[in-house]
Amino acid sequence: MSQYRALLQQTITADTSLCGYAVVRCFGIAGGKNWSIDRNDPKTFNAIFDAAPAGVSRIWMPIPSHSNAEIAKRGTFSIEFERGGIPIMGKICGDGVQLFPGEAFAITSADCPTVVMYDRDKTQTVCFHASRESLIDKKYLLNQKPRRTPFSVVESALQVFTTNGIDCRDIRIHIFCGIRSGFIHPPNDPNHSKYNKALISWCKNYGAVLDAQLGEIDLYAVIRAQAIERGVLDANIAYDGIDTHEATHDGKFCWASNRRDLIKTRNLVLVHLKK
Repeated sequence: MSQYRALLQQTITADTSLCGYAVVRCFGIAGGKNWSIDRNDPKTFNAIFDAAPAGVSRIWMPIPSHSNAEIAKRGTFSIEFERGGIPIMGKICGDGVQLFPGEAFAITSADCPTVVMYDRDKTQTVCFHASRESLIDKKYLLNQKPRRTPFSVVESALQVFTTNGIDCRDIRIHIFCGIRSGFIHPPNDPNHSKYNKALISWCKNYGAVLDAQLGEIDLYAVIRAQAIERGVLDANIAYDGIDTHEATHDGKFCWASNRRDLIKTRNLVLVHLKK
């Protein structure tokens, strides 16, 4: 038994079935676990394989570090690592990918929510990383560049459905493993005042400001508002109960949080689409 497999029971802290269609597993940092991946060290991908469910055909892992708001085209991926005939598809920058039955989407993160979108008839599924910069164009807010197209990864994901003739009213959205409180952007920060003020102002349009004085914003509310303004029904948007910044068990934090710890510790979110 590998060191990762031995830790699975104590690190799985959320296991969600989406109508029997998909399973979403969120792995935290109990026992000092760190799910961070070093793309230059293939051995670190073994942790992903050990956590993956039996029967998965391939695992998709785009590189989200640029927060480019793109759902990467499947044909642009390359095999980044392989074990037992199962490839991890990566080597491409993007926030998400379209997923098909039998496949899995994996992402290591620390506060950024993971989003699963699918239509009522379950013909299309998109999974993606929803960071602050993936949702809101920072350079546009700072007047450094024209508004990017698409502006948000939510918009990019919805385009996968609409280009396939699916009405946004028939789309379901589930949001997992993100920061819900403590995501603070002080308006008078000596280094980031201009951006923070612009961000707070923009988030007010989404009803996503928890505390204007502190500059505390809610990424889940941003995702929800962006989806609703594009036609998704509020009743079709669901959240898990995780707050990566605050959740504790027996006096210890359950989840990695960049905002809280300022170190490169990561959680793992695995989405497995059943055959």
